[in-house]
Amino acid sequence: MISPRHTGLYFTADQIEHARHHRGRDPFESAWQFLAEYQPPDSLSAALLFGLRYRFDDDSEYGGEAAALVAESLMTAFDPDSSYLDTLMHTVALAQACELVRPLLDETEWGATFTDRVESLLVESDRADYSARAWLSTLHITSGIVLEDDSRLQTGTEIFRAIIDDIHPNGYIKPAVGAENEEPGDGEGFIAQMRVVKALVLGAEAATHAGTDLWAYHQRGVSPLTAATYLMFYYHHPEHWPWDKDLTADFTMPLYRLHSGLWEMVARHSDHRLLKGLLDDLRPIFDPTGGALTTLTHARIKKRRFGLF
Repeated sequence: MISPRHTGLYFTADQIEHARHHRGRDPFESAWQFLAEYQPPDSLSAALLFGLRYRFDDDSEYGGEAAALVAESLMTAFDPDSSYLDTLMHTVALAQACELVRPLLDETEWGATFTDRVESLLVESDRADYSARAWLSTLHITSGIVLEDDSRLQTGTEIFRAIIDDIHPNGYIKPAVGAENEEPGDGEGFIAQMRVVKALVLGAEAATHAGTDLWAYHQRGVSPLTAATYLMFYYHHPEHWPWDKDLTADFTMPLYRLHSGLWEMVARHSDHRLLKGLLDDLRPIFDPTGGALTTLTHARIKKRRFGLF
């Protein structure tokens, strides 16, 4: 059964206290500075950032601004120029914004409006390609938590598990990268793997905080971390990516930055050696469709080692 905590989709009150306690230490110091100084370029980014100021800094003024932005977003029609996948990703981010300012929203209005937005996307699910299917899973999970609807969460976990079944033991997601294609593609396989892994990481993190541990789900030892680890290697060696021809850092690096939020979440569940260089390059991480300021919410402080030497 669903057991949401309603502090934020992807973090707990303990994580807020952890960030406060280590405010003067990196990587938290840079994340707190980003939280205080960054000027968000759009209303969704602003709602998320102001909502984090409300939760982490107890700033009620910014909380009110975030709540107003969320209410406005809920009443605004979908952008007709956005793809179905982008609209799914935007709605998952809006679910996070709703959770951040939940105590400040009008209870008689926002839930029904959010439900209508989600349902209008589900009606069009036949438009979903493989990447969008992964994000439909995350939308089911996150909307289930926001609306306290166990059936939505369970639908999302069923799709999630089916996608895990598609992950090769080496880590690539066969339908995403085009493993059956005779000729290498032009980068779409890399983009799809990144988008699907991001959806899986967000879905696993949100569901786990609501009482359904999807990080622990695996088939034949294959889990969301298997697919995420596969991408870590190509951060430094894009030229070795086998599914698309002639990939370079000029193509892959903007994608790692665009979808950077997932790596702080992955690092809470993995100590893989490749994560350090990746995170050092990307921090502080702010990814509106990937959990927002995840360096603030998810970074860990390595324990100091004491000894004679």
